[in-house]
Amino acid sequence: MTKTTIVSTEEVNKIVEGLQEVKRSMTALKKQEEALKQKLYNYMGEHDVMVNCETGEEFVHWTYSEGYMKFDQKKFEEDKPKIYKQYLFKTEPVRTLRISK
Repeated sequence: MTKTTIVSTEEVNKIVEGLQEVKRSMTALKKQEEALKQKLYNYMGEHDVMVNCETGEEFVHWTYSEGYMKFDQKKFEEDKPKIYKQYLFKTEPVRTLRISK
């Protein structure tokens, strides 16, 4: 496939910089979210519900869901390689936007 090239403008450079900043912020926020969740998990331990100390209302709950069935593709490929190969197919190419740092 032949690559084509275009030269950016100052406006487009700002768009790229803005996108990079948003991605950095999202990564930082995701890490912050996980750290805060872990603190709540640790605090609640095995308790199912947390009550607000000021209002007495339930405001944090553990919810449970049933397990689900999952297909073990690697095991199937190991156990039945011929059948596995019969059902493989190649998808259409996908265009992915990548930004150099």
